[in-house]
Amino acid sequence: MVEQILHEDTIVNRGPPEFVLVLGDDSSDEPMFEALYSFMYETVRRQQTLGHIFTCTVGKKPNTNAEYYLPHQSEVQELLAALAEV
Repeated sequence: MVEQILHEDTIVNRGPPEFVLVLGDDSSDEPMFEALYSFMYETVRRQQTLGHIFTCTVGKKPNTNAEYYLPHQSEVQELLAALAEV
């Protein structure tokens, strides 16, 4: 799904997105992180400018491809509320 959304958004907007945040809370979300990194690699390879890209897992996990983590779901709600205000 991430690949499809990013691909369609890039075609419609004629360029990669300026901001991407992907959040997941278990191992089934790892393919989502990998799809985003693959998109980032292809975008850079085509010499297109990328915006801000964030991958985040909820709860610290020993084997994750996410760059960041939030300890609890309540912090996800706070993050999303803060982003909505911006």
